[in-house]
Amino acid sequence: MHVLGAMLLVGLLAIVIPALLSGLPARSVDAGSLTRLGFRTLLLVAIPSWIVMRAGAAWIYSKEGFSGDNDPAWVGIGFITAEPGAALLVIATVLAYVGVRR
Repeated sequence: MHVLGAMLLVGLLAIVIPALLSGLPARSVDAGSLTRLGFRTLLLVAIPSWIVMRAGAAWIYSKEGFSGDNDPAWVGIGFITAEPGAALLVIATVLAYVGVRR
């Protein structure tokens, strides 16, 4: 579940980032549809994929019996990258929403 969520998230971001960048008004005549595509993809698929990834990670963490003391380095790296990643997803979604509303 964790790996599936992570793979979906990375794949979707590979679609969303170019769509939002090419949807900038100065670059494209059809900026609105690309911005809407980016916004909908972030809202309906990328954020739920992050939730699936994070829930899977928490499940693995509890199943393996980690307690916070003496955890492997990869656990800390996962926490360090996942939490700010959620903030970036929310910021990108809000910015895409503002772009759609223009």
